[in-house]
Amino acid sequence: MQGFAKRHANRVSGLILSQTGPPGEIAPGKGRFWALVVSLMPTGVIRWLFARLVGAMVKRMPGAEFWRGFYSGELEGFTREVLARRYLLTSDLVESLDWTSEAPDAWAGPVRILFSRKDAMVGSKMRSALSALYPQADTHVFQSDGHGAYVYDPVGFCQTVAAAVESQA
Repeated sequence: MQGFAKRHANRVSGLILSQTGPPGEIAPGKGRFWALVVSLMPTGVIRWLFARLVGAMVKRMPGAEFWRGFYSGELEGFTREVLARRYLLTSDLVESLDWTSEAPDAWAGPVRILFSRKDAMVGSKMRSALSALYPQADTHVFQSDGHGAYVYDPVGFCQTVAAAVESQA
């Protein structure tokens, strides 16, 4: 979404960024490196690795059985080609745009940033960098732990997103 907003600012009225960091924090070339790695791996191995990752992630989530089934269905569409293209897209996004708040095409519209209190995937360095990229942003911190605030507090998450959409309308 951040890349779309930079490339097509006239088509975006506001940003709601949830559990993420700024693209500029991704090292140049990292996406191409991982695209090469996954292009050499059998799809079955990729699915197995991601299934292990998802299993570890959801085991403490409320409704873990639902989320296991949901992500299991998502993993069926994972192939090495699909994953490699995602990594290449990430590289293109990171390397082709200026991800500083001083960039001529820096997003200046409304931004709402949503974080969880403790998120192993989006640490304090990424949070600070995202806030620096969007100094005009309003930030909401969910008191749940983990990367999926929408899972731990689905009602609060939906209310927060709805309020952000309403305020940006």
